Order: sequence, then C-alpha cells, then structure tokens
Amino acid sequence: MTQEYLFINEKYKKEIESFTVSDKVQKKIKIIENSSCWTLSLNIDGENEEIAKLLDSLNIQICQNYKPTVLSNGCSAYFNKSLYPIVNEFERKLRKLLYLASALQGDNDSYKVINDIESKDLGEIFEALFSDSDFVKKVKEQINKKTWNFTRDELIACIESLKENTLWDTLLGTERVKTLRKKFNELRNYRNDVMHAHNINLNQFKLAKRLFQKVNAELDIAIRELIGAKEENEPTTPVDFNRKLSSALMLLQDYSSIDDLSSKLNSTIMSLQNRPEAKLYSEIEKLNNKIQSAFSPELIKTLSAIENIENYISNPQYIKAISNWEKIIALQNNIASASNTVQKNMEDN
Repeated sequence: MTQEYLFINEKYKKEIESFTVSDKVQKKIKIIENSSCWTLSLNIDGENEEIAKLLDSLNIQICQNYKPTVLSNGCSAYFNKSLYPIVNEFERKLRKLLYLASALQGDNDSYKVINDIESKDLGEIFEALFSDSDFVKKVKEQINKKTWNFTRDELIACIESLKENTLWDTLLGTERVKTLRKKFNELRNYRNDVMHAHNINLNQFKLAKRLFQKVNAELDIAIRELIGAKEENEPTTPVDFNRKLSSALMLLQDYSSIDDLSSKLNSTIMSLQNRPEAKLYSEIEKLNNKIQSAFSPELIKTLSAIENIENYISNPQYIKAISNWEKIIALQNNIASASNTVQKNMEDN
C-alpha cells in the first residue's frame, strides 16, 4: 500500500528528509530532473486495515504540516473498497423495500412504478422520498418576507414553525428505518464519496461503516415486517402508495425536463443574442427566468413549442430574409439621402 506526495519546491525538503516513520514503512524521496519538483513515497507491503490505519496517520501529519499534492492515497483507496460492498448492499435493500411495498399493493400500477424506480439513481430516489418541495417553498417565502437581517435563532424558529411532510413519512411511516430517515443526507454524502473515489480518512471510514451497517440491519427488519404483515393480511402501506410514489417520480422527470429546456434556451440566447432579432431573445430570456418558479403542464407545453427556435432562426431562408431587410433599409436610407440632396439643390437654384 502506497502514499505518494508531490512537492513543487524545496521548502520542506529537509524536514521531510528528517521525518521519522515506523520501521514497517519504506520511505523514498525522488527528485524530478530539470525541475524544482520532487516526490515522497511511503510504502508498506501488503493491504489490510492495520496497514491502512498506519498510513492514514502519516497521511494526516504530512498533509496538515506540509500541504503537498497527494498523488496516490492507498489508505483512502482501501477504505473506499472496504465500504463499497455495504454501500451497494444499502442501495439494493432500499430498492427492494420500495419494490415490495409497491408490488404488495396488488394493483395495476406496480409494474410501472417499479420500472420508474429502477430508472432513477439514488440521488433522485432520495429527493423523491425525503425532500418536501412545499416545505422548501414555504421556507423561502418566509425568508424573503424578512425586512431586516434576521438572526440565527429567528431563522431556526421560523423553520421549526413550518410542517414538513416527506413522501417517506407518508408512505412508509416515521418508525420504519428510522436511522435512514434521520441520517439520509449523511448516507448520501458517504455514498458519493465511495462511488466517486473521494479521499476519506480512518475516522470517516469508521463512521460510514457503522452507519451503513445500522441502516442495512433496519432495512432487513422493515422488509421482514412488510412481508409478514401481508401474510397476516394486515395493512402494509397506504392504499394510494403507488399513485403517490408515481406522482413524485413523475414530478422529478418534469423538473429534469425543465432544467434541460432551460439549458437549451440559455444556449440559444447566448449564440444568437448579437443577431438583429436580439429583442426577441430578450423576451425569451425573461420567460426562461420564470421557469424554475412554475412547473404547470401549460408552461411545459409552451416552452416545448419554442424549443425549436434556434432551428427556425438558423434557417437559411430566414437568415436571407434578415439580410434582405438590412439591404432594403440601407437602400431606403440612400434614397432618402439622395432625395434630400436633390431637394436642396432645387432650392438653391
């Protein structure tokens, strides 16, 4: 397992040379010829948690004291690889719980809902389950109503006075998988660190491992309870489970469509803003600025209708017409100028 660091000058070279490490660690300094750069590598044969702990301790000291660029982080790579199986297990068990809850409704919507869930990534599923858009909207409205620089306590009191209704609470209740409900944001961040190979240290590794193991155990319990309740012919989830979950997933798709269309409109405006029809684009830009605050089907249809504006404006016939307008205007100006000259000469004579 190897840690490797890049230094761009000799500022810390003497300190690094005298930096003591365990006999288990092979320390090597390498000069990069024809430059002021050099590297430090720390290596221990083998790969296990004890080795990762030792190198993690050295990594913290070196990064805090000397601020190098980390080229290789073997201990972090080990922590990432060790966490991957339980992170993967967590996501699969969460999907399993949702699939079962949908299927056990016994209605015709289950197949579509399960396919919709399957098509979403974990971030989108979290957003649907744990984000209350009405709550967020009300918080923003309350903050915008403030007419002075509010205090922290005032802001907290304002937020606490508003009721939050997440889809998870509505469909699965507040008692199922309580740790997930409370710590979903931490779980999401740890999951992203693992899946995107972000550097993590020993402390983060321990916290993440403990959290995922706890949530996975709670998911197992929830799955067993769900199946057991169905077998006992007891209510498992609300009768409108599939309808509500389907609506939430559909809303996510609408948001995505709005964002994509907004991006396309921005691109169109930027590429065409210097043309003679710039006034038209300024009107489109005003419309585009309203997109994020309105998501009605009517608006989506309207935006879709003008989505092809770039193709229309770029049409050769349209461009030729614009060019002809410019020529006509120039000719009109020339005629007017000539007419004025003739009129003046007649008056002089």
